[in-house]
Amino acid sequence: MSLHPESKIFGLMQIPTCDIDCADTDPEALNRRCGCAVVDINQLRHTLEAALPGLDAIDPVRHAHLFSPYALFVDRGALDAMGSVAAAVFRVARHPRYVEHVLRHAPEIARHDPGSAGGVLGLDFG
Repeated sequence: MSLHPESKIFGLMQIPTCDIDCADTDPEALNRRCGCAVVDINQLRHTLEAALPGLDAIDPVRHAHLFSPYALFVDRGALDAMGSVAAAVFRVARHPRYVEHVLRHAPEIARHDPGSAGGVLGLDFG
């Protein structure tokens, strides 16, 4: 494995090249065998803290699993399925009867509409 000539991208990533043809290899095999696109977690943390001065320090102990140093490869079918699930969640969350039912049992603070779907952006398909 050797480093790609443009191995530093925004000071965040080392991109080693390997002998695997990513275009013709299924995602499961890539996840087992490919070590490309390894993120330098400490450099990423320092870069984020420098770029976002109001951001509280990203504690490597408290946030140990916030970033992964490895790439994850997903096949198109799985990605499309996740997109369909996310679209369905957003549709249900916007449906007036669902909103009415949920808000009927919710505290006053939950009735505030922040103007974004930020609460639903944390969908985790891991």
